[in-house]
Amino acid sequence: MDEAVRKAIDALASDGMESDAAFDQVAPALLQFGEDDLAERLMAAAADAPWEGIAAFLNIASWDVSSAAESQIFRTIEAWLADPKDLRRVQVALHVEVIPFMKQGADPAALEQVLANVAATFPETAPRCRHVLEQAQMLKR
Repeated sequence: MDEAVRKAIDALASDGMESDAAFDQVAPALLQFGEDDLAERLMAAAADAPWEGIAAFLNIASWDVSSAAESQIFRTIEAWLADPKDLRRVQVALHVEVIPFMKQGADPAALEQVLANVAATFPETAPRCRHVLEQAQMLKR
């Protein structure tokens, strides 16, 4: 894995997004790592990194990348949740600060159905699934 990316992920995993120093490491890491298929490439390159750092990296990166790359991140996250096969990917997807399946015109029941499936597949994610669903319901009001 690119050293700058690993350094940023490790800093974010330990300090979270509260640390300006960790936050400041994402932009240079993105320049070296690139935007294309960022979420999938990051998961593959950071196979041994804490998922919390990867989620934080993607949260920050979504503000720094092009609109096309941001959309790609969100589509990838939705795909990880729609077909929950990998707990690490699901954990990252549930902690990226975007509500999946909330596109304009989307069926509001889609998110509930997807999260119910995720929680059934990985019961340890049930509390976070409930949290994401509550956040989505607050946004709809």
